[in-house]
Amino acid sequence: MPTKIYKDLGLNTLMPMSMKVELANRSVATPKGVVENVFVKCPHFVYTVDLVIMDMEGCSYHPRETILSNCDHH
Repeated sequence: MPTKIYKDLGLNTLMPMSMKVELANRSVATPKGVVENVFVKCPHFVYTVDLVIMDMEGCSYHPRETILSNCDHH
């Protein structure tokens, strides 16, 4: 998930992680961290996911109703 969308949604604190991601253009990126236990709603089901946050360009579309909240708050 792009950092901008992470900030816009006001999700829980980023947890540090040691991970490298090889992108399609063969460059290597280092994520800023991971947000754990986030509720994500897909048409009829709600899943708990961990989201990797990266400095990258992203689309401005992020339906707030799809990403519900952090599980830690419930």
